[in-house]
Amino acid sequence: MPFCPFHPEGGCGFARHTPYEQVDPPGCLIARWYCRLATRTISLLPDLLCSRLPGVLADVEAVVAVEAAPSREAASETVRPDIELPGALRWIRRRAQLVHAGLAAAIGLLPTLLVGYKPTVTSVRLALGAEVALVRLRLELLPHLAALPPPLGFGPRPWRRSYKRLEEKGTLDYAIPGSTRVRVAPETIRDWLKSYRKGSFEALKPRARGDQGQSRALSREVADLLLSIKDENPDYPVQLVIRDALGSGKIPEGLQLAPSTVHWLLSRAGLMAKAEAPTSKDHLRFEFEKAGDLWRSDVTRMTR
Repeated sequence: MPFCPFHPEGGCGFARHTPYEQVDPPGCLIARWYCRLATRTISLLPDLLCSRLPGVLADVEAVVAVEAAPSREAASETVRPDIELPGALRWIRRRAQLVHAGLAAAIGLLPTLLVGYKPTVTSVRLALGAEVALVRLRLELLPHLAALPPPLGFGPRPWRRSYKRLEEKGTLDYAIPGSTRVRVAPETIRDWLKSYRKGSFEALKPRARGDQGQSRALSREVADLLLSIKDENPDYPVQLVIRDALGSGKIPEGLQLAPSTVHWLLSRAGLMAKAEAPTSKDHLRFEFEKAGDLWRSDVTRMTR
């Protein structure tokens, strides 16, 4: 290392320090330097090694088995057969979260290279055409490694700083298009981040409900029964429709028919509209439909 990263101008007593041995892979020595003025050591980590995790980046990419396996339990039998299932699941989950967080950040920093790809090892490997995606990304993201999460970069783990940063973002004012609101709750931002890490920008787009306009509390059979009862008895209020439905014996045991739900169902079918009253009717003598149609007067003659 030609100069101190904290004091490029020199004069800080920057010198070579004792290397340390990496636990995994065994026998790998990491070169170190020491800055006396900053009282900090600087290590030179080879591109193939993980940051803040033991092992090499190629081994960490074994989390790809989690993406392809039917479940993490099945993946643990392949990735970590040497430990018990609970420990293997924690081991896989920790690495999968770190890798996916790093890949999501890489997609945002390299939009021209990774546009349209998901933050998964398989997808990024395909985009880069590389056998080991994390090693290639470390070269592409060299100026950003200090902020990226491990094992790709040298920044802090995302969950150690995320909530504090989300709270800070929740206190800021934003110009939100199409809305009068100016702030976003930290829980909402967390949900957006979770969706983005799973499916990139496509996961943030609003989606129409597949059951829009349908009752989610009532099955199709129960809904048809309620509609048929109301259709046969147009004058029935909601409570009588529920009574006849329960008395038919066709309602599953334990199912509660809420009046508001039944009213919503009947209203959607147009069965709750009241019949219009006739516009004309028979009138008695000197009775008219509208005020002012008839004027009457009474004259009394007074004599002496």
